[in-house]
Amino acid sequence: MNYETTVELAQDIKAAIDDYWKLILSKEQMMNKVKLWFENTDNRGLALRGNSFSASFVKVLGKKRLATLKETLKAIDAELYGELN
Repeated sequence: MNYETTVELAQDIKAAIDDYWKLILSKEQMMNKVKLWFENTDNRGLALRGNSFSASFVKVLGKKRLATLKETLKAIDAELYGELN
């Protein structure tokens, strides 16, 4: 899925992480969703600015969800996402 704005992408990721925390999604299901979103380079460009997440992306997700997302991305591809701040 291709997103138009950073906020749209962040809201869907936020919902997936919340569903994982509510035990609606398993860890594998949440990881698969994140993997699909970040395989698309356009989506990745909306979320990331080099080794950091964009300010608007961080604002929508918040600290705890962002930490969960970082752990998930590093589990998916440690080489590509190992340097995330």
